[in-house]
Amino acid sequence: MIFGFFGYSFFRSIFSRIQSLVALAVTSLVVYYISEIKRGYLGEPLIFNDLTNTENSSVVVKYLGVLDVALIAALIALVAISFVFLFRRRRKQELALRLALLVTVCVVFSAFHDHYRAKLGDGLKWAGFEYRSWAMAQNFMHNGIFVHLLQTSLRNFPPEPTAAQRAEFVQDMTGLDEDRPKQVIFILCESCWYDDKNFKSTFEPLTRAATATFRSVSPVSGGGTPNSTMEWMVGLPVRHPSVSGILYQEYRDFFSENTYTLASLYKSLGHTTLAAHNFHSSMWFRRTVAPLLGFDEFYDVRDLNISDEENYFPRDRHLFDAAKGLLKQLGSDPYFVHLITVHMHGPYEEVDGDLGAHGYQLRAERTVSDTVSFVDWVRKDNPEAVIVVYADHVPPMTPFFEQTGADISNVPVWVFDPDEDRARKFAHAGDKKKQFCINSEFTERYIGVSLPQAAYVKSVCSPTASHTQNENNAMVPGWVFFMALFDRG
Repeated sequence: MIFGFFGYSFFRSIFSRIQSLVALAVTSLVVYYISEIKRGYLGEPLIFNDLTNTENSSVVVKYLGVLDVALIAALIALVAISFVFLFRRRRKQELALRLALLVTVCVVFSAFHDHYRAKLGDGLKWAGFEYRSWAMAQNFMHNGIFVHLLQTSLRNFPPEPTAAQRAEFVQDMTGLDEDRPKQVIFILCESCWYDDKNFKSTFEPLTRAATATFRSVSPVSGGGTPNSTMEWMVGLPVRHPSVSGILYQEYRDFFSENTYTLASLYKSLGHTTLAAHNFHSSMWFRRTVAPLLGFDEFYDVRDLNISDEENYFPRDRHLFDAAKGLLKQLGSDPYFVHLITVHMHGPYEEVDGDLGAHGYQLRAERTVSDTVSFVDWVRKDNPEAVIVVYADHVPPMTPFFEQTGADISNVPVWVFDPDEDRARKFAHAGDKKKQFCINSEFTERYIGVSLPQAAYVKSVCSPTASHTQNENNAMVPGWVFFMALFDRG
């Protein structure tokens, strides 16, 4: 109601009463419609950064149809017309115009300035608008689209620890396995998913080649890949009251240079740490964030000289071919390599109303083939190497899932390990757990020591904890996030 009044006040300074109501209604409907487009593909509503993050715009437009573009164009035209009227209105409306602009500037400024962001967040909480940062769909339903957009413009930040808490947060190297695998490769498999009824045979070559397989619970659905990476690398839940949004994007200027991550742990043990992606590094600010998470080098599509004129999202074989060159340079040196695929990124072309199933399967077949070929090459070249292929999230195919009754509660993980017993124990321990919980299961078995934050997620990651609800993530103390990611002391 409050934001409706502000919106009406702004339009009223330009238009007549009826025109203002129509303009407000059109704006609300268009924003809601765009949010529904996103929800239809990804299962989550529009957030503030969807409107401001131009780095990802080339990918976003691929989800828009002709009608969608027409509606957005109509909104832009409406804004343009409003500016024309802005300078033609009678003087008696100047006071109303100034007041409306002042309110608008204050709201916009508060959304961008950190100090006023916090004040605005407190004000919304006082007004009864609880911000469910860990459950965006619920937040949208409870607070409405405009309050939701305003809330998602706010950046949560974890509290600083006390001196005692800081003292207890230490990296304990007791138990370090000197015989641990020296060459480790993680492969993020973009949108890789199947259940018992859909696409299972498509991924069978990968499953058949793996030493062990299991399923993980992703914090994101249909998009937001970096948040999956954060959980795997850091071992903390991204759906938590202390943080919000896509962490790569929201906190890129705040991450410490001494974060506690899987990559930084390997780096401290003398491993070369590399990350590579067959798409542009500007997507989610990966080049900025990767070094802060412990990677010595980050390579994107340009660095790797990848060219694929047939596919907007390049075949993953190009990434793997480039990775072979990097691994050859490393030789027998210890390394930790993180490869981020992209070919299976949505949206997917529909054929005869199949809701994208055929398009998804074609890309999946290519990626599975490319991945199996690369894994075979690595195992032949270095039989002792350990490879973990993990899916980031389910594909953006919500209508297909709803029509088929698909099980999208978890995504697959494939483990390739010369030690079959170790791989099976890892798979058993990690099965059906949230992705941030798997970090400590891996480090315990493949390094011998875990990151300091592992001690604080045990209650959330225990076998009796709920793995479908995100609210219990709040059991992890907020100051642990500060120490793991933001401490500059």
